[in-house]
Amino acid sequence: MAKWVMRVVVWLFLLGFPVDSSKEALKKGRKAPAVDPKKSFPSKRKHRIPPGSRLKSQSFPDKKTGKKTLKYQIRSIERLLRTKNMDSLKRCGLEKRLAELHSNLSIFNLNRTQREHDKKYTKIKLIERKKAKRMLKRAEKLPESSRNKSIAIQQARDAVEYVTCFPKTEKYISLFKNFDPTDEQYEGQQRRLEKVRKELMTKIKAKAAHPKSNRNTI
Repeated sequence: MAKWVMRVVVWLFLLGFPVDSSKEALKKGRKAPAVDPKKSFPSKRKHRIPPGSRLKSQSFPDKKTGKKTLKYQIRSIERLLRTKNMDSLKRCGLEKRLAELHSNLSIFNLNRTQREHDKKYTKIKLIERKKAKRMLKRAEKLPESSRNKSIAIQQARDAVEYVTCFPKTEKYISLFKNFDPTDEQYEGQQRRLEKVRKELMTKIKAKAAHPKSNRNTI
């Protein structure tokens, strides 16, 4: 009997009829329900949650050099140092470790500031560097009889150096920024801007004279 039933099932399958090969359907002798081939398999999840995404609310990052981790370590050591009756050797070691963490935190903040300024001022620096180089080319093409040729060349070189060697840790002040002449505060704004430019130019020249000692600040 079982062999005959299996032959019928195979015959129906070959003819293209949907067949439920489960044992319960064969025992009851009823026709198997139609199966939609599109819905025969479970659909894949389109919005799969990436691993570790639920840990974004974690208070401390995985990287040991992260700012939050450094601050957490500093606070922990400061709490330990507030305890009384601590061994002098242990206290000395904790103080050294605290000084190292403070220096690492300052370096971390400095690097982060440099990255932010690079991202923010890259475009304006590129435009002003091109303008300064065009100024230098025009000054070099002046005739030798011109009295202001040497002054124009020096000013153009200073402009190129200003844009190229501007400190990354400070907010960039545009070299070709002009205010509205009709404004009442136009003269004061120009004077303040020129004063800031001169101060920054002296810093840049001083750092250019000692590049090794100021490698991290430019």
